[in-house]
This record gives sequence, C-alpha cells and structure tokens, in this order.
Amino acid sequence: MLKFVYCCIVIFLIAFPVYSESHFKVSEIANPKFATVLVHGLNNPPDVMEPLAEFFREHGSNTIIVTLPGHEGDKRRSDGEAWISKVKEAFELSESKFPSLPIISVGFSAGTITSLLAINESNSKSIAKIILLAPPLSLRTYTYLLKAILPLH
Repeated sequence: MLKFVYCCIVIFLIAFPVYSESHFKVSEIANPKFATVLVHGLNNPPDVMEPLAEFFREHGSNTIIVTLPGHEGDKRRSDGEAWISKVKEAFELSESKFPSLPIISVGFSAGTITSLLAINESNSKSIAKIILLAPPLSLRTYTYLLKAILPLH
C-alpha cells in the first residue's frame, strides 16, 4: 500500500510540476500571440524587467518575470547552476501554462548568459526568439586594430 501511495505522489509531481511562485511573476492577457520569459541581471532586482514586460503585454504577450535565486530580498548565496535551473523552470512553466504559444526569451546583462545556457540545456521546442539586452562581452585586442584598418560607414 505504501508503494502505491509513493507511486501516486511521484506520478502527480511529474504530471503537475511544482514551481515556486515566489520565483516567477506570471501575467496573462486576453488572446495572447506569444509568451515572453524575462530574466534580469546580476545586480538588478527583477522589478527592472517590469516596464519591458508591460511593453510585451501591450503587444500581445503573456509574460513571466524570473526572480533568480539570491535576489528574493534576503540575499542568500546562490550559484550559476541554480540560476540556469530556475530559467529552465520558467520555460517549462511557460510551456505548461501556455502550451500553444511560442516563447520569446529576453535576458538583460548576466541574464542573457543565463538564458542562453538554460536554452542550451532545455529540451524546449517552443522557444521561437531570443533577445539579448546588454550582454556582457569582452573584445579582444585585435578587434581594436580592425577599427583602424576598416572604414566606418
């Protein structure tokens, strides 16, 4: 009997994954055309993504703003794997809540890298577009030499 109860619990958890609502701010609109997952950066609170989420809602999107671990207000330590895992959960949440909608992934600063790594590790077939805002990049020394050689138009 105990094995039966355990199996039922496992099946329930697989069929209905549990998402910590404190890590996701989900906003739904009538007749959406797509879903947008927004990921903030390292030194930003998730609220900085709200104006952008509002823009997407005005243009026909349901939105999910991800709160990365360590940004809940208590400043607990976290690592990159936890961030990637949380973004993958957001994609899964989007696919389960809005199964027929394509997903747009929007990352800001360090959220761009987190989003790209989560997309790479996820099995999602619904991600239609990726928007990277202020991705952290490093230019190599030789790129400055190209600036001197190539004409600017």
